[in-house]
Amino acid sequence: MCDKKATGGSSHPEIQECYHTIVNVSESADGSEISPEEEKQIHQFVELTIRNEGFKATPYSPDDIVHFQELVDTPSTKQGSVEGSKILALACETQTLGNPNATYNGKNLFRVCLVNEQGERVLDTLVKPQVAEVAVKGGTKQALMKYAELKAESYEAVRERVLKLIEGRSLVAYHLPQKMSDLGILKEKQGDQPLYDVAKIFNCDNQPGVQVPITTLCERYLNLCYKKRPSIGQAFTDAKISMALFK
Repeated sequence: MCDKKATGGSSHPEIQECYHTIVNVSESADGSEISPEEEKQIHQFVELTIRNEGFKATPYSPDDIVHFQELVDTPSTKQGSVEGSKILALACETQTLGNPNATYNGKNLFRVCLVNEQGERVLDTLVKPQVAEVAVKGGTKQALMKYAELKAESYEAVRERVLKLIEGRSLVAYHLPQKMSDLGILKEKQGDQPLYDVAKIFNCDNQPGVQVPITTLCERYLNLCYKKRPSIGQAFTDAKISMALFK
């Protein structure tokens, strides 16, 4: 059995230092007043927490291999393209709002990730909060939201980038309809290519409407230990796992 203890997080001293910089800057200045040193700290924070999102495949059962391990272990530093990929895996990270009527789905979308069939990052971007100044618990996720407020692209710009990348291609994700809704992408706008929700593909042995957690799917079909870290999202890893489950 695998060790369920989450790894990573905001206890890393470099991450802590950069986190405090982001919080201080966002509380005391607008984006035009960021100093070169503060800009460097903010950039370093994103590199540490997102661009170098690490995940090492560990077998759930030591008597078997991790299936599609090469795909799952693809490093986040490896940039890929959509060329040659008929399918892309999508993952999103959101912030639930205290006021569910603040946006049409009661969420702030703040990170979007697409990977190709080799598990390579095609798109990974933060999204400017659609509803600003929403309280978030302290920690790394709060700092990412602060960074997004300062530097990220608008929701509309990210949505258009996604639409261009997925044109003529199928999409796969865990809870795909929810993620398409988060992006405001309707089936008719995505096109005629098939859509694959791995949560439903593997739902045949459960009660209607009851879906198997992605951690259980990893154990059952990939022989993979997977534990989401509470303080930092793992959109890139989620997308790779969705692609591996589909394959």
